[in-house]
Amino acid sequence: MLPQEIIRSIQLAGLEMFHKFDAICTKYKIQYFAHYGTLLGAIRHQGYIPWDDDLDIGMLREDYNKLLLVPSNEWEGVRLELISPEMPDIKHDKFFPRVYLKDSQIQSYIDVENWINPLTGEAWFTSLMIDIFIFDSVPNDNKVYNKAVKKIHRFLPWYKPLKLKCNINRVHGIKKAKNIVKLLYGTCFRTFFDQPWVQLYKKYLKVIESIKPGSRIAYYISDYDKLCFEKDEMFPLIKTKFEDFEIPIPKNYQDFLTAAYGDYMQYPPESERFHIHFIYADLGNGTVFNIEPIAGSLGAKKIKK
Repeated sequence: MLPQEIIRSIQLAGLEMFHKFDAICTKYKIQYFAHYGTLLGAIRHQGYIPWDDDLDIGMLREDYNKLLLVPSNEWEGVRLELISPEMPDIKHDKFFPRVYLKDSQIQSYIDVENWINPLTGEAWFTSLMIDIFIFDSVPNDNKVYNKAVKKIHRFLPWYKPLKLKCNINRVHGIKKAKNIVKLLYGTCFRTFFDQPWVQLYKKYLKVIESIKPGSRIAYYISDYDKLCFEKDEMFPLIKTKFEDFEIPIPKNYQDFLTAAYGDYMQYPPESERFHIHFIYADLGNGTVFNIEPIAGSLGAKKIKK
């Protein structure tokens, strides 16, 4: 686990991002709500979970579409960048949108061991971020909903190998065999198709658009029907304290947290109180933590300079 002073520095840089994101959403009348770990942190800790280091928010599809229309100068003026999975930008590796803090760099052990940027040939890294989970109207029938989620989960894991190259030189055994399969898959599709990850994400959108919606809402890439709720159960949103300001949360936050975490006020065992094994963090404000400069990492390159 990272030293608490490093985690707290990352959290505070993220909090500054959160303020800027909240201001943009307020200006353009875009509703969002705390989700997953950020919601749990707000309720149990009135801020970040002490060992967490990123931010999770949810929003309805209609609000996300409004977010996409925010002028680029609004983001650039506060050093933020919104990237969606269907955009060609290679720096984004997830099947959901994110807001990134420009000029920041973070790298984990898994990044270096498993992934290579195909444009640079160097170990993958990303930036400080806010994860955005898009809620759609979903069928009231759990069987129909779960069937759609199962279908999506069949191609979901292939998004990242389509964008990045799997590293086969730093892993062994079964892990190496899996990485070889992912490397061949991604290389083949990138060779014969232009931006194949864009087509994969469009396939996801076609799946959800083909299903007759009901009165419930959910994030399709979630834990099946246990996180589906009636829209009027979640809305109107309410406010709660998160660090030094108040943020919107679903009014049925207890139901969501119970479904996601069980007894959510109970702390996990100390052995489980960690998030990501960061080895390098440049917070974009002059603060740099070169935690574990392993070969091929950003930290190792800094030392060589």
